[in-house]
Amino acid sequence: MLRNAIWHTTRPDRFESIRCAGEVIANPDIPDAERWKTSRGPDHYPYVRHIGGISLFDFHDFDPIAYSKACPMSSWRIFVPVRQGWSAAVWLKIDVTKVSGEYFSPKDLADRQHTENAHRHTLMPHIEAAVVGSIPLDAIQAGYIIYQGSGDIKELSIHH
Repeated sequence: MLRNAIWHTTRPDRFESIRCAGEVIANPDIPDAERWKTSRGPDHYPYVRHIGGISLFDFHDFDPIAYSKACPMSSWRIFVPVRQGWSAAVWLKIDVTKVSGEYFSPKDLADRQHTENAHRHTLMPHIEAAVVGSIPLDAIQAGYIIYQGSGDIKELSIHH
């Protein structure tokens, strides 16, 4: 289901906040303890957070076996299909032509990280993309909730 599209993932309760706000925003009011890779402090935050962006997965032409062999240190499996420690995950399919801000493809993002010499900030090579700005509900083409364990998938209504 995730292949050949660009996605943002979040918890179900955070999705409700997104719907109420009318957009996905960068750096929402979430405690650092609940964020990905924050225990070592801001100097080691993931690269997308470091630049004030929203992290996306670009699964165009994605082959999980080949990718895992080529990028064994990538943490993508922690998020797919449901992030470890979550009971469910919401996956939002994003139309990047409708975002409010600048979209960075995985290549553009890696090039920017390299140019900035910001390698202490983690980045999932070849699949992590970003929006520096916001993602309005109109840019969300579809939404699904996937439940840990059972793998049940339900389509979500994006608008109230």
